[in-house]
Amino acid sequence: MKKTLSGVMFLAAVALSAEVVTFNTPADWRRSKDFIPVENGALQIKTSNHLSARKSIPVDPEKSYKLSMKIRRAPGSAKEPQVYLTAVPFNEEGRTIHMQHVTPLKGSDAVLTADCTKESTELLVKPENERYWAPIKSWRVQFNAAKDFSDLPNFAVSNNISKIDKMGDGVIKVTLRGPAGIEGKAGTPVRITQGGAYMYLASIKPTEQWQDVTATVKGVSDMGWSNTVFPAGTCTFAPALLANWGSSGSVFEIKDFTVEEL
Repeated sequence: MKKTLSGVMFLAAVALSAEVVTFNTPADWRRSKDFIPVENGALQIKTSNHLSARKSIPVDPEKSYKLSMKIRRAPGSAKEPQVYLTAVPFNEEGRTIHMQHVTPLKGSDAVLTADCTKESTELLVKPENERYWAPIKSWRVQFNAAKDFSDLPNFAVSNNISKIDKMGDGVIKVTLRGPAGIEGKAGTPVRITQGGAYMYLASIKPTEQWQDVTATVKGVSDMGWSNTVFPAGTCTFAPALLANWGSSGSVFEIKDFTVEEL
């Protein structure tokens, strides 16, 4: 009886143990040629790029996901590396969710007053409150906007705003930095959305000694952008590295890279 009970307890422990996924070979990464195997099972990275893992991890909103790795400045690296540990979230169709898809500016509800095409660089818009509309560098126009934000993540996002002019009768002309990329009919609900950032989990300046780096993400938000919570609509994610960012010519190494579901 004692042996049977021990066996049951062991199986229960195995069932409850966290799933761990490893990313320790070049084949585990989309740009595998940028990961050079070196001694002690480490991978050396010389390029300056955003490098994401090939495998995406399913996200359970009730679980936490712990990303861990060891990192060091490669022996002989002439420059100090700057590395960011990031996560790339995807929706159920495998589409990447960027900051501008989930960060609407509350109070910026408006409607188009004229049709626009994908090639349009100017939009005629009537906001409910003009003070929310400004030519901020990272701001864009989000189409088919729901007042309750139930449309998030919303991928119908224009190019960045470069200029805004008042046209009278509450209408403004929004000049974009390039083609809108989206079609819209007069009366289409729109709003401002903010974008630009990656999902930064950790900022690292590796030393010549191996150092441990960990970061944890938990849950899925309704809207907004966070470095500790996945954005609205996230179904899977891939770990990633912003490698040698702003430090071209530097070299670093990683090993024991894992993602653990807790």
